[in-house]
Amino acid sequence: MPCLYCRTALYVRAAGPLVYHWPLVDPPPPGLVWFPYWRFRGLWYRVRERSTEGILLDATVNARRGVREGSGLGIRPQVVPFRMGVPEAGRVLWPDLSLGDAVAVSEARVEGLSAGPAPVRRLVGEVAAVLWAPFALERAGEHWGLTALFPDGPSGLLGRAEALSLRKGLDEPPREWRHRFLALRCPECGDDLPTVAHAVGFWCGRCGRGWWPRGARLAPLPFTVRPARSSEARYLPFWELEISARGLPFRSRAGLVRWAVPYWRPSDGDEGRPAVVRIPAFKAHPRLFLRIGRNLTLADLPAGGLDRLPPAAVEVEPARLPLGEAAQSLKPVLAELAGTQYRKRRAVLTARLRVRRAGLVLLPFRRQGAEWVEEATGAAVPAAALERGRGI
Repeated sequence: MPCLYCRTALYVRAAGPLVYHWPLVDPPPPGLVWFPYWRFRGLWYRVRERSTEGILLDATVNARRGVREGSGLGIRPQVVPFRMGVPEAGRVLWPDLSLGDAVAVSEARVEGLSAGPAPVRRLVGEVAAVLWAPFALERAGEHWGLTALFPDGPSGLLGRAEALSLRKGLDEPPREWRHRFLALRCPECGDDLPTVAHAVGFWCGRCGRGWWPRGARLAPLPFTVRPARSSEARYLPFWELEISARGLPFRSRAGLVRWAVPYWRPSDGDEGRPAVVRIPAFKAHPRLFLRIGRNLTLADLPAGGLDRLPPAAVEVEPARLPLGEAAQSLKPVLAELAGTQYRKRRAVLTARLRVRRAGLVLLPFRRQGAEWVEEATGAAVPAAALERGRGI
């Protein structure tokens, strides 16, 4: 977001998740109560012994236990412009359901529509926030009831257990939500950094340095750039994860390539190179995300690179996938490398993975028709899918 007094963009840092509330414009009614809902979205995978299923998961789950459990906000968080911060009027209930438990509730809803639970489940690229929705607490004879102050909300009388749970929540002491802003200005040269929603790193177009938020400041972001052959190249970010895999029969890149594609002969020197999995640091449709990870992991990329972007103006796709989320996607990507081979996939499900080293690499892609094609290997990323992934 831009600063009110200058053109410098700002990055919001909060102690905990970002919080928003419904834009209630009418005078607050008596008994105004704000209920918290977890809103999260990302790429959700179910990895089985014979297949991998992936969907775009965008869900809301009631963040209070015991009252209106199972309710959600539907598609409204996607179309209603919520306001940042804690509501000022009325009584505010804070979440007592963790984000992990909320994700489990949503997963159970989806699993209920399938043939059964999957051995491995992963939510990758998770973006989460707390949304407060307004209700009016009203007396109805000998009972109390809630009236939702937004369309199609879960209104109705409170049961005894719900009333006791609500009273407990209203008796909790008020809390303070703290946030601060970081000016998106390059600490190296002072130039403005690009404003990108949900970015985990920023690159300066002037000095070529990379930065990411760490605590109360922007810290250097270690990364490597593969030099581009064309001046019209666009750089796409990937996490390179060097792994050890107990339960899988490879210890080097050559072993990984032979395990994934037995007829594919590794390049000279691959026996001495570590097993590295490349995960897109940008978001795409679940199936495409796995396919890109598979293709770039098998790609024989040249070693080395630069530690900053070239001085000429270049386009860089923002990194929106944190390192921790990239590690979460390791098993789905390895299952994609295993293909439909039952024994390999079963070994992936039970393997114990460890990330020994991690780094970010920017690879040059050149536009060819409807695709972006990696210059050294020919690996392709559909341009339209890249655009759609920015909204995930």
